[in-house]
Amino acid sequence: MARFSARRIALRALRTWRKEKRFADSIVSELIAKAELTDPDRAFAFELFYGVLRNLTLLDFWISSLRSSQIDTDLRDILRLGLYQLFLLKTAQHAAVHETVDLAPRRQRTIINGILRAAIRRSAELIARADAQPLFVRTSHPEFLVERWAQHFGPQHAEELCIWNNLPPPIYARINLLRIDRTEFFRIYPESRPLPDHPNFVKVSSLPTDALEQGHCYIQDPSTTIACQLLDPKPGERILDACAAPGGKTALIAERVKNRAFIAAFDRENRRICTMRANFQRLGVQIGSVAQCDWLKPPR
Repeated sequence: MARFSARRIALRALRTWRKEKRFADSIVSELIAKAELTDPDRAFAFELFYGVLRNLTLLDFWISSLRSSQIDTDLRDILRLGLYQLFLLKTAQHAAVHETVDLAPRRQRTIINGILRAAIRRSAELIARADAQPLFVRTSHPEFLVERWAQHFGPQHAEELCIWNNLPPPIYARINLLRIDRTEFFRIYPESRPLPDHPNFVKVSSLPTDALEQGHCYIQDPSTTIACQLLDPKPGERILDACAAPGGKTALIAERVKNRAFIAAFDRENRRICTMRANFQRLGVQIGSVAQCDWLKPPR
């Protein structure tokens, strides 16, 4: 997959997400792991994929404004990428159009080129029309959710919440004490910024590839530790994590008991179980068992 660009990886991820309805993180991470991309290209692929998903309703509104007739779903994914770059990423117009057109089959490149160039010509009109749309369209949130927030918090706070919810989340990593202590971690990775209220978590500006590969840290939001704190695991206990993949909370439990507990980690999707096993191996997590199980359909 080395020949694939960040844009093509993002396109493949979008198509897989649309057709298979798998977890978005596992789709894009799996594709990127197989591709020989530089760190900037990896970050760009993530940005394109998640950026389109965060703005899906808005992008489709622009597409319908530019093309009244039915459009092929595969071409729609390409247009979503192109319009996201033009209007929301503010990518240079020539690069956005040229690279996006190259994603299409040759016989359909004229269509993509024409629509994207029309978008550039009509950019002021399209942005103004989008600004006049209901909040759920402008911010690409489910209509029922926006209505609920407006009822509970008022229209202004609902809009602020939608805008905040669309911001790319900061990147946090948990120092993996099964592999390294805090002092050594900050010596090796001095660019990491510790979080005052979470001493074993750091904020990073980009994915710390070396630290992740060495198992020195794990990308994880501090809020996910609440369940582990409430569980308060002890060595020697038998613990069940029924929806464990990709394994962040299970790994934290193992760290807290220093690998001295029997933990059964289950998930319903085999692909995510494979990812979880790889994460545990990299992090030095030793638990009782990992297995596939859909708890909505328990074995008879």
